[in-house]
Amino acid sequence: MKRIAVAVQGPSDFIFWNRVLHKHYRGAKFDVRDMKSQQKLLAAALPLAEAFRSSGYDALFLLLDADKAPCLTAVRDQLDDGTRDEVRISRDSRKTFLSVAFRELESWYLADPDALALALEAPIPTDPTLRTGGKAALAKFVRQELGQRLGYNERQLAERMSVQFDPARARQQSKSFNYFWTCMENVLAR
Repeated sequence: MKRIAVAVQGPSDFIFWNRVLHKHYRGAKFDVRDMKSQQKLLAAALPLAEAFRSSGYDALFLLLDADKAPCLTAVRDQLDDGTRDEVRISRDSRKTFLSVAFRELESWYLADPDALALALEAPIPTDPTLRTGGKAALAKFVRQELGQRLGYNERQLAERMSVQFDPARARQQSKSFNYFWTCMENVLAR
């Protein structure tokens, strides 16, 4: 059985990934860790990698939001030197992976508009700018189209999205999600 650790930035990310990964990869064991913030996840990356490697885990995935970073390199450069070196190793032999959702996790939610429509119980427009806007675009949509303020409950949305989310649909809409899911599949196939 493959054992994979996944470090995420917050509680809604934890809820979402803990459910989605276990649902789609039933034969693997996932240890999803809520690191509480991007800064804490970045600071703990190397100790996490070392701890999971010494415990026999097959891989560690660091799932980060790009937030306002312009590109993957800007996010990667925030890692310590040791972790930065680890995430640059050939994917075939790599044990630590960096996956970045451009804007926030919500941009990966938006990559599956069918699941989001079911989770919000509202039709989602096909406007491509909505898919790339992350939390701000989602908040604007909910406010304008549903007449609700987004003080939406992020944890509740994560739960509802995890039930409906289809990685195959999201892969077609988001390059960053496709990269993450492909790396996960490759690790599980080793």
